[in-house]
Amino acid sequence: MKKSGVLVIFAVLLIIISIAGVLAFNIDVKKTIIRDVVISEINEPALFNFTIINLGEGDNFEIYSLVGVDFAPRGTFNIAGGETKIIEVYAYPEAQLKSRTGLVNLVYKIKGQGAEIYTDTLTLNVVNFKDAISVSSENLQPGDSEVKLITENKFNFNFPELRVKFDSAFFGSTEKTFSLGALERNEIVVSVDRAKMLGLSAGQYLLSAEMSAGSAKEEFVGTMKFVEKSGLVVNEQVSGIVFRDIVIEKKNEGNIPTLSEINIRKDIFSRLFTHFDSEPTKVYRKGLTVYYFWSKELGPNESLVVRASTNYLYPLGLIAVVAILAYLIFIYTSSTLVVRKKVGFVRAKGGEFALKVSIFVSSRKFVEKISIVDRFPGIVKLYERFGAFPPDKVSELNRRLEWNIESLHPGEERVFSYVIYSKVGVVGRFELPQTVAVYERDGKILETRSNKAFFMNETRKREDD
Repeated sequence: MKKSGVLVIFAVLLIIISIAGVLAFNIDVKKTIIRDVVISEINEPALFNFTIINLGEGDNFEIYSLVGVDFAPRGTFNIAGGETKIIEVYAYPEAQLKSRTGLVNLVYKIKGQGAEIYTDTLTLNVVNFKDAISVSSENLQPGDSEVKLITENKFNFNFPELRVKFDSAFFGSTEKTFSLGALERNEIVVSVDRAKMLGLSAGQYLLSAEMSAGSAKEEFVGTMKFVEKSGLVVNEQVSGIVFRDIVIEKKNEGNIPTLSEINIRKDIFSRLFTHFDSEPTKVYRKGLTVYYFWSKELGPNESLVVRASTNYLYPLGLIAVVAILAYLIFIYTSSTLVVRKKVGFVRAKGGEFALKVSIFVSSRKFVEKISIVDRFPGIVKLYERFGAFPPDKVSELNRRLEWNIESLHPGEERVFSYVIYSKVGVVGRFELPQTVAVYERDGKILETRSNKAFFMNETRKREDD
């Protein structure tokens, strides 16, 4: 009991002395890990960055250890007073230290020209080459032409050149050389021998890799999973927009009979315009959706094909008609004052080209202070005889006619007409401008326009928009 107490007191004194030595020394040291892993079979050091601040006067310093490790840089280096210097420190563990794996704490010292010595520890991770790397592959399925092989570095250590020879029952042997950084994953794709694959059943298979890096050489073993596949291949083709075709094919590329099922769903609207090339095995409805099923047991190399054709022309046409009718109804019901314009051919005694223009103005609600303005093209002249309501203003210069109406009651209509003619014949389409009506309703000034009226001279028929 007394002996153990003495040992405890001695250990505490050593720690106090060590701490006192650090605190008394006029430098501050911070360590940054660059690479703390050492591969036991490879002569590559661990690497740290030492940030050393000289709190005292300028001095020459040396980093060293008494047991287990050599440090570089060797010899002394100078740090001026108050200067901060970053030094790359390489730690080379001795063979005896590298013979055991795991975390190893190493004592290092920094000594200046004076008597003080700074003492601290470094932690290294010693790893066997065989434990540093793992090999595996992605899952392999029947019919695959290639497979991806994966090599993974599990530690903070760089392999500048890794030479690997893979062996497997699926492709024989293949050799690759590549670099593998710290904690990096390398993937290579190799071709699969389909002839060898045909004789293999689903399950786990070995993937062996003979690997060397520098002086280290090891055998690595991983697994390849050959997954089971029913052999059912699905192919779906969709074409067209208005006339839409969907062709679904399920083909058994395996070597055993397989039950195949195709499902197509339609809403209750589109199903009315859909045709199937074969009768479904089962049909059921859920809410607004109708489900169609086809099922068949397929032997090797047999197929189940279903074609669904939907003609959207009918619903689109119906929607277009409804939209046009709704628009016309909206225009008709929202217009307080309606102005329509018509034009008709008139036979003149002198053989001139003449047209009668009629303007129909009708009101759905009470309106007042109505001004009807119409214009005629410059190639024609105005015949100065008018209908029941002559214009209030006529401007030959501006080609303009104007009628003024005090008011119109709901359902009341007025018709204005005039004749235009030309001694020069007009061939083809003869179009007249729109008539503009400006009126007042509930104290607001509103405007409406008529349709465009035109006349085809070669047919002598009146046409209106």
